[in-house]
Formats: sequence, C-alpha cells, structure tokens
Amino acid sequence: MANLNQPQWGWACAQSIAALDFWAEFEPGICFLLLTVDPQEYLAQCLLSDQDENPGNERVYLERWQAEHEQLLAFYLKNPERCLLVNASQVAANPVALMQQLAQRWQFSLDSRNTQQPVSVSCHAVGDAPNVLARYVATKILQEHSKLLAPLYDELQAAQHPVAEPDAQIDKNGHIFSTANISLSSLLKDYQRRCERDLSEADRKALEELKQENELLLLQLNQMQDELEEKKHLPAPEINNRAVEEARQESELLLLQLHQVQEELEHYFLQNQKTSDELTQLKKDNRKLKHQNKLANEQAATPKGLFARKAKKAIPSLEFEGVQLCHEQVNPDYEHLWISLQSPCFGERLADQWHFRIACAGVKPGEFGQQPKLELPEQNDQLLAQWFSESESEHGHKLELRFALPNAMDTGVWKQISSDDQQLIKALLQQLPDIISELKNQNTCIHRNWGDWEALIADMYRINEEKG
Repeated sequence: MANLNQPQWGWACAQSIAALDFWAEFEPGICFLLLTVDPQEYLAQCLLSDQDENPGNERVYLERWQAEHEQLLAFYLKNPERCLLVNASQVAANPVALMQQLAQRWQFSLDSRNTQQPVSVSCHAVGDAPNVLARYVATKILQEHSKLLAPLYDELQAAQHPVAEPDAQIDKNGHIFSTANISLSSLLKDYQRRCERDLSEADRKALEELKQENELLLLQLNQMQDELEEKKHLPAPEINNRAVEEARQESELLLLQLHQVQEELEHYFLQNQKTSDELTQLKKDNRKLKHQNKLANEQAATPKGLFARKAKKAIPSLEFEGVQLCHEQVNPDYEHLWISLQSPCFGERLADQWHFRIACAGVKPGEFGQQPKLELPEQNDQLLAQWFSESESEHGHKLELRFALPNAMDTGVWKQISSDDQQLIKALLQQLPDIISELKNQNTCIHRNWGDWEALIADMYRINEEKG
C-alpha cells in the first residue's frame, strides 16, 4: 500500500518464479524482468556455495536449473509483451545497457549513477582460483548431461533479449574465457603465471603506447625547433619592386579568371543536378505506375462473385531488381552480412531499397550457425508495414528474430509481428538462397566460406516453417 503513489516500483525475488502466473493475473500492469543463467554458471555457483542443502549433488543442481528455467520460458512465451528475458551475466557486465532497454520498452526512468556491479553473479566476474576451477569442473560435468539440457538451453538462447551485441567474455586481465578441453595442470600453471606478474597485459600495453606517443611528440618538437633555427639564419633576398608588381598584377588577373570559371561550373552543376533529380523522380513515378498497372491487371484477372469466395487468396511474392552486400561484420563471437535489395516490392508495397542482416551469435573457433538471427534495421524506406524496435546495437534500432539450433525460434517476438509482415519475412527467408547465389555470382569476397552462410539460412527457413 505504501507504494501506491509511486510512479514506478518493483521487487526482486527468486521465489517469485513459482508465483508468476498469480502476479500476472492479479495485476495486468506488472512487467516482468526474467533473468536466465547458463547451466555451467549455475552449477559453478552451486559447487562454491556452502549454504546448499544438497552439497556436492550435481544432478540435483541441474534438475533445479532445468525446472526453474522451464517455468521462466513457459511464462515468457505466454506473455511476451509483458516480459523481458535477459542473461544475468550480460546484465552484470553492462547494467546501464539494461536500464536503457527498460526505458525504451516500458518507459522506466532509472538513475544509472546509483548502479553498482552485482557481486558473484558470474564466475567471469572474479578471476581468483576457486571460481576458475569451479567453472572448469562444471564444464566437465555438463559434458555428461548436454543431451538432456540442450533443447531447453537452445530455446532460451533464441528467446532471450541481448543486452548488447555479443562480445567475447574477457576477464580483468584481458584474457578471453573459453570452454576448451584443457587440463587441470595447465589451468593451475596459467593461474600461477598471472599471480607472478606485476602488471596485467592490458596495463603493459597501455604503458608501452604512452611511451611511444611521448617519443613521437618529442621528435616532432625537436624538428620544429630545428626549422625555426634555420629560418633565423637565412639571408634576406634582394627585392625587385618592378618584378613584384608584375607578379601581383598577373596573380590578380588569374584569380579573376578563376572566379569566372568557378561561377560557370557552379551554374552548370546546378542545372545538371536539377535535371538529374527530375530524371530520378521520373524513374520513381514510372516504376510506381508500372507496378500499379501490374496490380490492376492481376485484380482484373481475379474471379468475381461466387468463384471469388471459393478462390484462395494469393500470397504476394517478394520481387527486386538487384542485390548488394553493404557490409560484413566479423567479431570474435558474432558475424553478420548486411544486404540491400534494390527496388524491392511486395504486394502493394514499394521501396527504392530495403536493408536487412543475416547474422550469427555465439560464434566459436570451428563452430558456426548455432544461433542464427534475422535483423531488420530501422530505415527511411521500410518495406515492413508495421516495423517496431525490438532491440538496439551499435548499428541502431532493429527488429530481431532469433533462432537456435536444432529447431528453436523466438516465438514471442514472432507473435508480435503482424500477419502481413510475417508473410514478407517468410518470402524473404525463402529467397535468401537465391540472394546468396547472386552475391556469389558478383564475385563478392567475404571472410567466411559462403557454404556456412548457405547452411545457416537453410536452418532459419526450416525452423520458421516448423515454428511459424
């Protein structure tokens, strides 16, 4: 009752998982922030805890993780518009980004100045030996239970909302964490070497860069002082007044001629620019008229009366005049191809160009395509009829449809997309193989083998056909 007059308030309690359905029905205005934890993180924390009633029982820990996350996922899929499902480790690494997402989605106004880093949320947050060893042991244990937990984990990966673009997880010494199959002795030796160092690798690199920058500045300063000294000792040249006056007059004449030529060039440029703009507009109008004529012909051929009621409504096809690869993003654990369709149309919708990105998160050495994504960025010429901002990255706002192998898709986001726009996305997924083939025929060079992207879009299309 004390919070009735507060503009915004809430609570956090892990035991609320059992009462999610009660609170959703009790108060329709409640929004739910659901935090997920990766199984190896959860198991490592349990192994380190000395307050658990089942110490050392790994199966009990994993069964408890599975039960809690099945409840979270089921509630999210039932109430996607009221839920934000995020990974606890990402939130711990970037709490300000989470606050921005809350402000964007539900207009929450939170003060980031009071934000404190959570303690012991993730084993990545602390670089001491117990946490590192606990994560190592947890990874070994999970290898025995991977088949049991994989389907649920894949569903969570597809449904959870990224707080920021995926980056490699790095400890405070600048080392990238990995789940590679390493020996316990090598892990202990690595930890010993870290303890013996006086400075971290990042500190050493920063110090070396400062030294190099300081030496460069000193060199530039010495060069400037030498040049000033040389100019002081140069003899004064003999001046020929008549020659100087003739040179001045000739310079003024050349300057006048230059101004005249520049004015003429500007005049012709503006005329050419006007003609070019008019030609571009005429091309747009001509394309629009052709498209309207095509739709009129199709409508004229449509059965009327009784036959019209029995005929099945035709699904529009996605058509375009050209394909262009605008950008390839290659991060340690994230990649995308930024593609532009030239002069696309879908039914009655037209655009000069339409951008989209096929992406993959969770990239590891020798492993690609486990977490595909279709990203539809915000743009002036939007082909989607009801585009909305679902997430944000360094490239701006975007509508993001996430998948996870073998057969998971974020159906919560899919349900928020209108049926007409769902048809457009399905048409795009269906044409992606032809789009990739066209880029290959253009001899477009990319970092990754085209076959990897072809397999990724085949999985995206298959999963969408099953789940959408």
